Amino acid sequence: MSFLTVSIFRLVLASLLVLLPGSLWASERDARTAQLARGVNLSHWYAQSFDGYGDSHLANFISTGDLRQIAETGFTHVRLNIEPAVVFGSSPGGGLSIDERIYHNLRSSIGKALDANLAVVIDLHPVGAEKGELAGAAGAERFVSQWRLLAARLAEFNPDKVFLEVLNEPEPIDGEQWWTLQGRVLAAIRSVAPRHTVIANGGGWSGIDDLVSHVPYSDRNVIYTVHEYGPILFTHQASTWSWPVAQHVHGLTWPIRPADAAVAAGKQSDPARQYIHDQVKMGQFEASSMLRDAQKLRRWQQTHDNVPIYVSEFGVYAKSAPRDAVQRWLTAAREIFESNGWGWAVWDYSDDFALVRRNGADRVFNPETLASLGMRP
Repeated sequence: MSFLTVSIFRLVLASLLVLLPGSLWASERDARTAQLARGVNLSHWYAQSFDGYGDSHLANFISTGDLRQIAETGFTHVRLNIEPAVVFGSSPGGGLSIDERIYHNLRSSIGKALDANLAVVIDLHPVGAEKGELAGAAGAERFVSQWRLLAARLAEFNPDKVFLEVLNEPEPIDGEQWWTLQGRVLAAIRSVAPRHTVIANGGGWSGIDDLVSHVPYSDRNVIYTVHEYGPILFTHQASTWSWPVAQHVHGLTWPIRPADAAVAAGKQSDPARQYIHDQVKMGQFEASSMLRDAQKLRRWQQTHDNVPIYVSEFGVYAKSAPRDAVQRWLTAAREIFESNGWGWAVWDYSDDFALVRRNGADRVFNPETLASLGMRP
């Protein structure tokens, strides 16, 4: 075969790959995955807002200065959490539509992040009962249509820089029901945004066990995500929105040796006392527990042609947890992720999770937390 023939063949093949949904050169996929090396979740902006979703909030809650600070500190991307009920509405004829005011703000926010040299993960992040509706045929169909509509708009952005995450923690939808629905969403996205990388999860609470029970999709342009918050009684102690038992836990440290189970439990009140005793006794409060979970995920990854892995959430609610314990947990988690080549996004850009503190109207990074994340101000 002549050099000219080979060259023509490669050009034709490249052209075909551009047209095939989900096709991506390995080097291109690796370059995109590298964009997700270190990230921050931008909560309470387009989802979970305490102040509504007026233009002033959307324009100012995360400022250009915030985005510049995130980039200059060494983060490579932001995960932009979006409440579907905010961005989607109904057209006059009763069909599905996008709220043009919200999308105008969202488009501007994405642009500001890109201008700051940050990649952006668009994460549909509903709260409350909305996810439960996906179990029904009508709710599932609406969800697929929502993504087809939104992805068609987001297709205007550079696919090397903007990633599309199907749904945050689909609980109570899990197992094959979720995997099938997510596959339908993937096909809908591909119909309008064939080159964008999609971020998929295993359903449920986006845990490792949820993901490793599945075989990856045939689409080669998918990154698979998990969340790491174990043990919940440490990372979510004193919280009011997670496992109800966690709100009764205060001042619990990490790590704790199994031999110290009785002492650790004795400092807590019911109903948390017995849970803490049992979990500590089983070794769940040591880094080795986190490492075992990571090894399970790594084996799954290797079994399936080293599909990309991304930890889109991890962190510790710092209201009650000792600060030195928070830093130890973050360091252990981050080192495990990076030793496996997995990018991550810490939860979140707020003082509640110890990443930043308020200085008047400004957010200032907590240097101890940055050090735990392997970064410097």
